[in-house]
Amino acid sequence: LEFRRVLFRSDFYYKFPSISAYSKLSLGHFLAKDTGVKAEFVKVFNSGVELSTWLAVTNAKDYINKSRYHNYGFSISLPLDFITTKSNKSLWKYGMSAWLRDVGYRASAGQSLFTILNEERQ
Repeated sequence: LEFRRVLFRSDFYYKFPSISAYSKLSLGHFLAKDTGVKAEFVKVFNSGVELSTWLAVTNAKDYINKSRYHNYGFSISLPLDFITTKSNKSLWKYGMSAWLRDVGYRASAGQSLFTILNEERQ
């Protein structure tokens, strides 16, 4: 008999309409073959600016200063409409994390259904 590890991935979203924000909880396998959970919180402003923060806790065996590493950080996304004469959907994105590791990171494979529907409704 051969047993293979089943790779799973689930995302759960919750919107906070009163404060124009949402949270995302990701469960499953990540890029570094680690398994765990990643929690994100995103605040969206009327101007289109998005501020977000995240924390990933996984079973990765990365150690920094003799303790297990958990990925955390923040990011900002700015629309570039204000410097162009035409409307476009271009964004400038910047993210910062304490260390550059693959813990709790996923490869990009297009946009999520939540993102697509959220953009269409605005």
